[in-house]
Amino acid sequence: MKPFTRVTLLILLFLLASTVAFAQTTITIGELDLYNDIPGPGGQDELDLTNTTGGGSTIGALTFQNLVLTINGVAISLSSTSLSAGGFLTLDSPILQDSITSFMLTGTLTPSQVLVNGVLETIVTTFTVSYSGPALNTGGTCQTNGTGCPQFDVTTTAEVATVPEPATLTLYGSGLCIVAWLRRRRSLKA
Repeated sequence: MKPFTRVTLLILLFLLASTVAFAQTTITIGELDLYNDIPGPGGQDELDLTNTTGGGSTIGALTFQNLVLTINGVAISLSSTSLSAGGFLTLDSPILQDSITSFMLTGTLTPSQVLVNGVLETIVTTFTVSYSGPALNTGGTCQTNGTGCPQFDVTTTAEVATVPEPATLTLYGSGLCIVAWLRRRRSLKA
């Protein structure tokens, strides 16, 4: 192989190695809250979905579609809703107080691209939130201020660009230069 071709090949390898990589990261886009709607004996709870992308986040309004809520094995189909940052929707009310032993909320999101820290990211548009265990206890006092209420994060994933650290690139580039120098030295001796 000609020396010029070798050097070109090494430069191409360096450029390929220094390109941006992508990693999956989890993004919280909402919250599912169980509130005590009507306190006291025989009280009732309600389940609310909140868009938590407000408060400094740049994700913005989301449309929650194809929502299916299953509570204690009973499925409830819900209509689509667009929630602005900080907005909420009551998914089911009334629910007998402290009676939920399992639930699952599934759905899809639009848009599929959102701004995260000023960068347009493509998110996975499906989500699932579930619980199974002892009855969720609102204590009969958990009101809409959220204090002490059972809460569950609604999350999705996004591909986030990661750039190699400069020190890594310098080390890699130095190694390539040494390899190129050794190859050149060997070819001159031959």
